[in-house]
Amino acid sequence: MIFTASNSTTVLEKDEAVLTELVRQLLQRYPDEFLQIPFIRSALATMKIDALDKNALTLGQVENPAALVENAISHNIDGMIGKVSLFRPSILVMPLRSLDRVAETMKVSRVLSVGPRTEAEIYTLIACGFEPSNIRGLDLFSYSDFVDAGDMHAMPYDDDSFDIVILGWVLAYSNDQKKAAAEVLRVLRPGGIVAIGYEYTALSSEELRDQGSDVADAPQMKTTNQILELFAPHVEDVYFRHDIHASRKDKSGSLMTIFSTPQAPGA
Repeated sequence: MIFTASNSTTVLEKDEAVLTELVRQLLQRYPDEFLQIPFIRSALATMKIDALDKNALTLGQVENPAALVENAISHNIDGMIGKVSLFRPSILVMPLRSLDRVAETMKVSRVLSVGPRTEAEIYTLIACGFEPSNIRGLDLFSYSDFVDAGDMHAMPYDDDSFDIVILGWVLAYSNDQKKAAAEVLRVLRPGGIVAIGYEYTALSSEELRDQGSDVADAPQMKTTNQILELFAPHVEDVYFRHDIHASRKDKSGSLMTIFSTPQAPGA
């Protein structure tokens, strides 16, 4: 049957069970191709969140509460429940996917997503071709088999565990960003790749507080140079960077950078 504006609603209601089973089969057989559709990624993430019992969240152990911005946990749980920024992961993951060295090794690369909040970033990685079994997430709370509950300042992983570490808009919740950066470098293999997104705002902490923000005192960064300085002197090649254009300094936006770390001596 051809779907038209006049019959599509009736068909979908009548064959809902059939369509649900079809979606399940497509996701199982062709996960990367199927998840390339942004709406599908968003819909799957939304379904999991809507079915979630907030009280059933697994909370990670925080080594030093002072290292977290005040209200970081409640702010991000509210953001998850509100399904905020489900499409944002793709603007960082897609540039990462375009790198030749990433594309050539993505089927065997181990990837850590720090602070994914929802499964949307995990689905984006799968859509790009990374193997689900090689993807781990780490957040202060979890409802997903993909995501470990833990603290980015004391990651529950061995040294040299990952080939790629992604920090999508999560460093801003740290009051000890040097410690978080050191943990990234510890769990990343020599020569590995780091991809970072950071929210830019032109507003001061006072202005954010006046607007009702519960994380108004989160550390602010204005350039990708400030991000890269956190990882100095362990920055080798900078593959990608996105700074706020001079014409947009009064608007919100995203700082983004992707870089590699030095190879092990003699490698």
